[in-house]
Amino acid sequence: MTYDPTAAYFTGLAEHGRYPLLRATTGTIRFDLTGNGGRGEHWRVTINRGHVDVSRGEQPADCVVKVDKKLFDGIVTGQVNTMAAMLRGQVDVDGDLHLITMLQRLFPGGRPPLPEPAARRHPR
Repeated sequence: MTYDPTAAYFTGLAEHGRYPLLRATTGTIRFDLTGNGGRGEHWRVTINRGHVDVSRGEQPADCVVKVDKKLFDGIVTGQVNTMAAMLRGQVDVDGDLHLITMLQRLFPGGRPPLPEPAARRHPR
């Protein structure tokens, strides 16, 4: 099984559950990821006054983000700046832009990086 940065990011969001930075934010964001061998992935993030829930699916959302899966892997690992990718037209956002602006605070740089899989960690 290979390491999937996107799945690790969304799993980490869900496991943490509550984010004080988002305490004044409520809404849903759906990430439509393309280019994964022709198969799309759909992740849905629900924010309710700081509490974050993550699910899979194509249900309607207040904000829809369309982006290539490899590019999103770069965003969640801190290798790609989200705002720069948006300005280059590599990320398409429809709906409530405030939600993606708030969630961007939880991308690398706005929170501690995700732990690497055990096989990639350095021995202590």
